[in-house]
Amino acid sequence: MNTSVNACFTDQRILMDGKTFMRCRFERCELVFAGVGAVNFSENALWDCRFSFEGPAGRALGVFAAVVNMMPPERREDFVRAVLDAHLPKQSEGGCASKKFGSAGR
Repeated sequence: MNTSVNACFTDQRILMDGKTFMRCRFERCELVFAGVGAVNFSENALWDCRFSFEGPAGRALGVFAAVVNMMPPERREDFVRAVLDAHLPKQSEGGCASKKFGSAGR
């Protein structure tokens, strides 16, 4: 796995699959996740960035969006929160925990 530590990324398109980012700063970047490799984040900062989802990740997000759009508007927020709560890693009591997204086997 490719690891970036204490790096600063500015105005870049960053393919995240198969990479680890530790104590990095992202400014005005497009962070791209395709869902073909694990991504690890630890103690990073993001300013004015956007996320893009391609390949398997984009298709999964497309299905999720279609399901959400079929729901009555008043139920959408609770549904999205329930899905996120079920899939986001829990944070430790001492602050932000390291995050690992897109691990194999999910």
